[in-house]
Amino acid sequence: MPRASRPFLGGWHLALPLIALGVYRDLWAPDEPRYAQIAREAWETGSLLVLHLCGDLYPDKPPLVYWLTALAGELGGWTGFAVRVPSVLATLGSAWIAQRIARRFFGEVVAAWTPTFYLGSAMVLWFGGRLQLDPLLSFFCLAAVDLVWTDGGEARARNRRLLLAGLCAGLGALCKGPVAWLHIGFALLALRLVPGAVRTPARWSAAAWVGFVALAILPVATWATAASLREPALWKPLFLGQHLGRATSLDAPHRGPPWEHLWQMPALFLPWTALFLSGLAAAWRAWRAARAHSDREPAPQDRGLVRALTWFALVLLVFSAMPPKRELYLLPIYPAAAWFAAVAFERALASGRLAEWAGYATTLLVLVLGLGAGVLPHVVWELKPFATAALPIAFAFVIAAGAGLAFLRRGDLARWADSLALGLTAVGIAAAIWVIPAVDPTKSARILAHEVAALPQKPAEIPCFGVQPEGYRFYAHVPTVRGAAGDLDVGLERSGAQFLALITDRGWDQLSDASRSRFRILHRRQVGSRDVLVIGRAP
Repeated sequence: MPRASRPFLGGWHLALPLIALGVYRDLWAPDEPRYAQIAREAWETGSLLVLHLCGDLYPDKPPLVYWLTALAGELGGWTGFAVRVPSVLATLGSAWIAQRIARRFFGEVVAAWTPTFYLGSAMVLWFGGRLQLDPLLSFFCLAAVDLVWTDGGEARARNRRLLLAGLCAGLGALCKGPVAWLHIGFALLALRLVPGAVRTPARWSAAAWVGFVALAILPVATWATAASLREPALWKPLFLGQHLGRATSLDAPHRGPPWEHLWQMPALFLPWTALFLSGLAAAWRAWRAARAHSDREPAPQDRGLVRALTWFALVLLVFSAMPPKRELYLLPIYPAAAWFAAVAFERALASGRLAEWAGYATTLLVLVLGLGAGVLPHVVWELKPFATAALPIAFAFVIAAGAGLAFLRRGDLARWADSLALGLTAVGIAAAIWVIPAVDPTKSARILAHEVAALPQKPAEIPCFGVQPEGYRFYAHVPTVRGAAGDLDVGLERSGAQFLALITDRGWDQLSDASRSRFRILHRRQVGSRDVLVIGRAP
C-alpha cells in the first residue's frame, strides 16, 4: 500500500482518549459504580459464584466482567482506571480483530483505515474505555466472527476454528448472557442467507457443531447452576428473568420505539456517518448484484460487503424489534460500520475524489462542533461553569476542521481523514484533562461519599432512598444499603443517635411533616441531576 494512502500511526493514536478518559474520569452512574462495587465485594468476600451489591443478591448478569474487574482493581489499587483496564484492552482487541477481518475480505487499504473509523466513532470514543459489560462482550463476539468467517483450509483446521468460536461464544455469554449467542448466531446465519453466488458450502462436521453448541452453553450454564445451587433464589432470574423475560417484557428497562436504533446508530458513528452511509449503499448494491447474477462470481470485496451487510442487517432488525433499547446493545456490529466507511473511503482514494456531500458535510460537522463547544457554554446558563474548560475542545475541533478543509480542497483525502482523526484524539485528551474534572463533582458520588465518611455518626447501615448506594460504598466504604418504605423509622430506632440516611430532595419533600420532624438535614450536595440530602436524627 502506498505510504500516502496510510493513516497516521495506523489510527491507533485514537487509543489515547480511551486511556486519558479512563484515568481522569470518576465512575459515573448508573453502571460504573455498580459494576465496580460488585467486583470489589466479590473479591473482598470471596463470593465469586454468588454476586452481591451492597450486601444484596445481584442476579442480573454473569460474572466474567466482574472477575476481570476485580483482578484489575486489586492489582491497580481500585482506581477508576484500574477497573476500566479490561474494557480498554477489549476495545483495542476488537479494533485489531476488525482489522484482521477487513484485511481478509476487503484488502490492505480498508484494513489500514478500519481502526481509525472504529476507534474514532463517537460511540467507541465515549463508551469503549468505560467500565461496561459490552466492550468485552463485543471482543468475544468479534473473535468468534473472525473464526467462523475464515474460509478454506483443511477440514480439521475448519472444525478446530468452529470449536474455538464456540468457546468465544461461551465466554461472551459469561459476560452478558445469551445476547452473545444472538450476535454470533446471526454471523453464522449470514453465511446461509447471502445470495447463492456468495454462499459458502457446508464446511463443518456434525461433531464440530455439537462441540460448538456445548462450548457456547457450558460456561454460563455451569456458573448459573452452581450459583443457583448455592443460592436457590437465583434459579428463576438466572434461567428466565434476566434474558428471555427482559427481551419480551413491555415493562423492561430502556424501552424504546422500533426506529430508535435507525437514527441512534448513525448519530453515534459521527463524525464518519457520511462515509458509513456511503459504504452501506455500496454494500446494498453489491447484495442486489449478487442476487441478480447468481451465476456470476462477485468481486472479492463485494463478497465481504454482502456478508457484512447481512450480519449487520440481521442484528439491527432483531434488536430494533425487541422492546429494550440501549445504544450499547449494538456495539458488537460497530466494526461492520467501520468496514463500510473504510470501503467507501478506499474507493474515494482510488478514484481521487470523495463525494462532496460526504467530505464537506463531515468537515462542516467538525467545525460546527468546535464552534458550539466554544460558544454555547457562554450563552447557555447551565453550561457557563464549563465555558473555560470547553475552550481547548473548541480549538481542537476548529483546527482539525480547518486542516481537513485545506487537505480536502487539495484532494489529499488521506491527510483529510488524518486531520479529523487527530482532532478527535486531541478533543478526547482535552476533555479528559479540562472538562472531566469540572463535571466529576456533580456526576460522581466520590466527594459526598468521603463527606459522609467524615461525619461523627457511624451507623452499621446507611439506607438510601432514591439514591444508588454503590458509589458511596465503593469510594469511602460507608455501609450504604438500598432503602425501602418504612426503613427510615426502622433505621432510626435501630441506630439511635448514630442514624444516617441518604435521600433525594424530592423524597424528602414527599415525607409527611411528622416524619420530617424526626430528622434533620446534615448535608446537601448535587449528585447527577438531583440534590442528595444526608439526614440524621433530630436533636
